Amino acid sequence: MTLHHHLSRFPNLRWWRYAVAALSSAVALLLTLLIDDPLVEPNTLLLLLLAVMFSSWYGGLGPGLLALLLTTLAGKWFMVPPIHSLAVSNWPDAARLFEFMAVSLLVTCLNTARRKAQARAEAATASAEAATRARDDFIAVASHELRTPLNSILGWISLLRRGQLSPERAAHAVTAIESGARAQSRLIEDLLDASRIINGNLSLNVHPVNLASVVKAAIEVVRPAAENKAVQLHSFIDPSFVTIPGDAERLQQVVWNLLANAIKFTPANGRVEITLKREVETARLSVSDTGRGITPEFLPHVFERFSQENNSGRRSRSGLGLGLSIVHHLVKLHGGTIQAASPGPGLGATFTVRLPLAPANNKAVISRIQADPYDDDASDVAGTRDDQRHVQAGAVARGEGAAPGDRLHLPDRGAAHLRET
Repeated sequence: MTLHHHLSRFPNLRWWRYAVAALSSAVALLLTLLIDDPLVEPNTLLLLLLAVMFSSWYGGLGPGLLALLLTTLAGKWFMVPPIHSLAVSNWPDAARLFEFMAVSLLVTCLNTARRKAQARAEAATASAEAATRARDDFIAVASHELRTPLNSILGWISLLRRGQLSPERAAHAVTAIESGARAQSRLIEDLLDASRIINGNLSLNVHPVNLASVVKAAIEVVRPAAENKAVQLHSFIDPSFVTIPGDAERLQQVVWNLLANAIKFTPANGRVEITLKREVETARLSVSDTGRGITPEFLPHVFERFSQENNSGRRSRSGLGLGLSIVHHLVKLHGGTIQAASPGPGLGATFTVRLPLAPANNKAVISRIQADPYDDDASDVAGTRDDQRHVQAGAVARGEGAAPGDRLHLPDRGAAHLRET
């Protein structure tokens, strides 16, 4: 272990670092005054310089500057003629003192730069290790998620080949095989969407879209799941709502994800509400539930790919952890924002999406996403959790007489955003 590692075990409080700087300066001064050797006499300021070096190495810029000030004053008072005075009597002594100050300042700046570089290196190492763990976890989860429906499919096919199933059981087998195939298809589509986002190949087919129809279609998709789980599903849709510019299938994907997520985390006899309102310049879509809520510790990882909140210490739910990251990106591509809030664990959560009523400035949207496609602005996040699936969107009613619009394509951002090691 390095000396810095051992010293880092001591208190890292700010006052402690300054105290170390003052103490090292005092020790250096005391040792200098105690040394009585003609060979050391020309270098009487050397120990004071070492005190500055140690202070800046251990404490950084502030403690280094404090040690520089203290050792300069002590050196002048005790060692540079006239003794016991801060005045300078001749140019050689002044040059000697100035040289000491310049070298000490240079050493302090170099140590400060070294500390910052070391901190960046440690942060990069921690980030790389976290990314490696996330990759390994994702590979394990993806293997499990893809293998589970595949095992079911192979099992039912084997039974069908034997010809020993009754007609009712055979029909059930076909349904189970279809369900497993659709589950695999959804997982693969999530992976493909994540890959398109990373490579900058995700595009929107922009048309005037009747958002109320999109919401109603998504509700019908998730209604069976809500009924099977005995979850009350309520909708409040503004009747004055007309159209907004957007991609109907991608918008239904957003709404479906949020609804499926809410139902998934809401217990039996719980409640899920979806509200669509028209504001001055935006359409506000909110999905709230009475489910298990969100822990504050998960807030910084809200829309990260592959992130899944796990309170039990073991994996307790299915999915790849891609849903919300895809939703977040789709909302940004539409020029909108997404927020998530929760009073705390066990108190439910609310997701709010705002989309512009007027056509978004596509160039501005592209520039913002190119700058950092996964920068989850703090204003976008008050709490959230992960969802796992997206919808295979069907036909959704668009506005009357809507003509094909522009195709908004997000160009390639290069390999800089493809670092999921």
